Amino acid sequence: MGQEILQLATSVSHEKGLEIDDVLSALESALARVVRHERGANWKVRAHIDRGTGDIAYWRCWDIVGELGEEEELQPESQILSDDARAEGRSVGEVIEEPIDGVVLGRIAARLARQFLYQSLREIEANLRRAEFAEKVGEIVSGTVKRLEMGNVYLDVKRFEVLLRKDNMIPGESVAVGMRLRAVVDRVDDGAGGAQVMLSRTSPAFLQKLLAQEVPEVAGGSVQIMGVARDPGSRAKVVVFSHDPSVDPVGACIGMRGVRIQSVTNELHGEKVDVIHWSEDMGKYIINIFSSADVRRVLIDQEKDRIEVVVSDETLSFAIGRAGQNVKLARQLVRKRLEIMGVSDSEKRDSDELQHCVNQLQETLCVDEMMSHLLVLEGYKRIEDFSPENAQSIAAIEGFDADTADELVQRAQQAIKNEVSKKAKESESAMHPDLVVALKEEGLSAIGQALVAGGVKTVEDFAWLSVDELLDLTNGSIDEAVAAHVIMRLRAPFIQE
Repeated sequence: MGQEILQLATSVSHEKGLEIDDVLSALESALARVVRHERGANWKVRAHIDRGTGDIAYWRCWDIVGELGEEEELQPESQILSDDARAEGRSVGEVIEEPIDGVVLGRIAARLARQFLYQSLREIEANLRRAEFAEKVGEIVSGTVKRLEMGNVYLDVKRFEVLLRKDNMIPGESVAVGMRLRAVVDRVDDGAGGAQVMLSRTSPAFLQKLLAQEVPEVAGGSVQIMGVARDPGSRAKVVVFSHDPSVDPVGACIGMRGVRIQSVTNELHGEKVDVIHWSEDMGKYIINIFSSADVRRVLIDQEKDRIEVVVSDETLSFAIGRAGQNVKLARQLVRKRLEIMGVSDSEKRDSDELQHCVNQLQETLCVDEMMSHLLVLEGYKRIEDFSPENAQSIAAIEGFDADTADELVQRAQQAIKNEVSKKAKESESAMHPDLVVALKEEGLSAIGQALVAGGVKTVEDFAWLSVDELLDLTNGSIDEAVAAHVIMRLRAPFIQE
């Protein structure tokens, strides 16, 4: 029987790719659990398999413990107090063992032992997988396809089974058992079944690592990859930069007659890879990204984190790409709102905006179209631009004088007051009269519009606002102490009630 145990352990170690000692340790753990299951659930049992003969021995164990706390109870089936063990010369922390004789495993016990064994082996495999791949996240590994399950691919990588999920495979590529496949280690998940290594062929990191393998300049660090955007299986964009002025980063990645980039494309199932020169100047960088189009203008709005790209009408379709692919990849690279349009659309939009501003000034300031048009062209597009501070610069416009500028400023200021008054009346009509009165008493009528916009229309609505909520609604236009005072004043009657 002992030799059969050793032969079984040897067979399992070869099958699982584990050390024979690990298999025997797992079998010892499984046998100990079976004996504990049969003799006593609270027992502590140790099993040992002789590595030479395969003979199995069992011991029942007791942990020697010191004084117990008030809320602690002695577990007599697995613990013994140090006072009771002192006669045998034992101390706290040691273990007393007693051989268990007459252990015979029946058919049910053997089946249970097998179940426990394979559970322990799975845990060992999971721990070994974690140790092997935890530090390889982001690195490329190569393995043989072991089996296919519902579109998912299981690969043998260094005697470990790892998973390449269907959604992490390049669309359209076919895989067969026995095929060699490369992928990047995406992550190591700890699930109910232990550590599972997840691979990916669609990750930007996979393309980046492929380039590092094919391009010595990238591997050596003279060429740095600044960004990668992919539409797996279709097109990708790689942004590169050279720290060495004598090295062309784009040419280095493409290689002589495109050999290097073609090798990467073949690995990616025909995915076309555009190599782009990175620039610190965002405008130049955008032009490099849309090199297939005739870029006429790049407008960068820092406040709104937005970029507008204007290209010639003839190259607009190239800039957008099939189903907007180019724009989608460009957005991934710049990580900003990016809009692209043709010259004619841009000119029409600018013309419409200009005419809208002209009409607004003409109506609000009661001036003719020619004067309104001239003011807009000089940069005075909004009624708020006609402030007293700007009166002197308005007077400096050709054909204008100080009196004209002062008159325009007065008309603009009156228009703003009228608009504020109009909105105040609208907000008052939407609010309960009691809240209107309360705000007037506190000198806060100006915040009425903001309150209505935030859904605060009654005294009770206002009373149960927090100070932070009121400051947010009013955009910080009132002092925090004033906000707290008014809230507590209006809340007091409700508290008393």
